[in-house]
Amino acid sequence: MILNKLSQAMYSRRIFNPKNRKDLDAYGYFIRNSKWENGCPFWLEWPYQSVPAMIKDKIVRNMFNADRKELI
Repeated sequence: MILNKLSQAMYSRRIFNPKNRKDLDAYGYFIRNSKWENGCPFWLEWPYQSVPAMIKDKIVRNMFNADRKELI
């Protein structure tokens, strides 16, 4: 029972949010070290085929949306 709770805490996953500093820091660690700090913390979402590709796309889309809002 205790081991099960520890494994859930260690490997809990979440949806990547490009506006969340904690998520960006986790991705930055992956870029610098070519590995996740404690396993990949993010769910792979459809239609993406890899978590790093998904994160890159979400960051770029977030940046374009922010630029477009500044122009309006």
